[in-house]
Amino acid sequence: MQTGSQIVDTQAAQALLDWATGDTSRLCQVTGARGCGKSQLLAHFLVSWGSTPGTVVHATVPAKGLHVDGLAWELGRQLGYGPQPVHGLVDRVAADPRPLLMLVPDLHLTRDPAAAVAGLLNPLLRVPRVRMVVESDDEALFEETASVVVLGPGAYEPPLPQGDFASLLSTVPRTAHQRPDWANTPRKDRERLLDQAPDQEAIWVLLSDPEFLLHGPATAISAALAEPNTPAPPSLRAVWPLVAPQLSALEHGTTQRAALLHTAALAHDAALANSLRSLAQEHPLHAVWAHSGFPVTALASLAEGAVAAADPLGSLHTLDPGTGHHTGTLPAPPTARPYQMAAARLLLDEQGALLPATGDDPVADAIAAYHGQAAFAPEPVRPTALGSDPSAATAVIGDDQGAVHVWPLATYQPFPRTTRLHTAPVTATACLHLADDEVTLVFSAGMDGTVRLWGLGSEPMSDPIERRPSVVTALAAANTPSGPVLATAWNDAELHLTNVLTGRTRAFPLLQEASALAFTPNGLLMVGGPNITYGLRISPGQESR
Repeated sequence: MQTGSQIVDTQAAQALLDWATGDTSRLCQVTGARGCGKSQLLAHFLVSWGSTPGTVVHATVPAKGLHVDGLAWELGRQLGYGPQPVHGLVDRVAADPRPLLMLVPDLHLTRDPAAAVAGLLNPLLRVPRVRMVVESDDEALFEETASVVVLGPGAYEPPLPQGDFASLLSTVPRTAHQRPDWANTPRKDRERLLDQAPDQEAIWVLLSDPEFLLHGPATAISAALAEPNTPAPPSLRAVWPLVAPQLSALEHGTTQRAALLHTAALAHDAALANSLRSLAQEHPLHAVWAHSGFPVTALASLAEGAVAAADPLGSLHTLDPGTGHHTGTLPAPPTARPYQMAAARLLLDEQGALLPATGDDPVADAIAAYHGQAAFAPEPVRPTALGSDPSAATAVIGDDQGAVHVWPLATYQPFPRTTRLHTAPVTATACLHLADDEVTLVFSAGMDGTVRLWGLGSEPMSDPIERRPSVVTALAAANTPSGPVLATAWNDAELHLTNVLTGRTRAFPLLQEASALAFTPNGLLMVGGPNITYGLRISPGQESR
């Protein structure tokens, strides 16, 4: 059997197909001597059968040179979750209802095969819906009973000469100032340099060079920093875990990488951030400030111009929108753990309860009572999403039936304006009064993977603004010089900016899955999450491109 110019072992190919279509074991190990055709066999399986019913391959990650984190990041991307840490990937796979088939060629060429198996592949194989084909010579690494496909001996191919550090460094082009031109250095050379570094001084030189961090191999840098004896600027060990998952993606251009690294550096390393600022500001989205160590579960604009933030312990804080610094605290129920809120007056608890923030807010009390009664009705309807507009005048509540309820916050109203927009529970809501205040736009996102628009006083749009095989975690909307803009955070660590008037959407990577978004009065988009919160400046006109 022949695939392109490579001959595939017919017997081995049939054995692999038999496993995929009928074998009850969930692990298949492909093994054999170097040069016997293991990689060709897996390529043939992927090309010939990887999209047919029963043998659909959901992720294929060549493991050569990767460490366990890099393997998890790439598996997460291909499975549609975005780059995930090891524990996050296992949790996402466990929650995924799909039967998943993964191919992992070159497992024996990872940086630490035993760590990759024990830390990631074995935990994934404990998920009942997961099946896996791996190229591995050591069956003892796996807990799962394996079906083994053995290929015969092949022509031995000696490894390519690696070259020493000095000879590799001599091939790196130089800038006009005689500094290494990492941007124009072949990727394979950048990847090999760190591994070939002869001593700690050479490693230090690489890891303290912002240009090498910007263009260098994210997985190799992560592996080096995982070793406690690796010499590196102290702050880099705090910066790098925040940004490495996104920098490991090859599709990001230089300004995108600079913007991401600059954002992470703002939270930990002022010198690194300063060195990247000019390049980062060329990107349509660049951070103005960033803070770590303060996890955020919810954000909301306040009428007086500040921004409210909730933390996982249930405390509410006010933030300066220009710097992100704490400026005060707000009252909140002592037992609440809000994960969404409206103008810091209504809180949606992680247990699904809608609560007023204080006991002296009759409007918020009435709204909470209305939805509390609905949650305990004979056919209960429970709130699942809560949001507000930038002026803090309107609250929008989504429920587990896919309906959206709009309430004024300034005056009492006995009933909301309600319509059903989704076929699944609502995950996020937002609202925007257009500049003339004659039209109110309501936005919602649901577990059905759609983002929808409803202009109060008219029928909802028949087609969604967006539809993706992901879940929205937060929405925010604002009036900008380019028109009304909707910001959408997805659970694969993507941020989408949509110009509502033109319908055009642009996608940008986030440092993490965002738990909250809010537009500030000074035009920043605040992004909150478990590890870092930052304020993004949107370049004029970028919302409409």
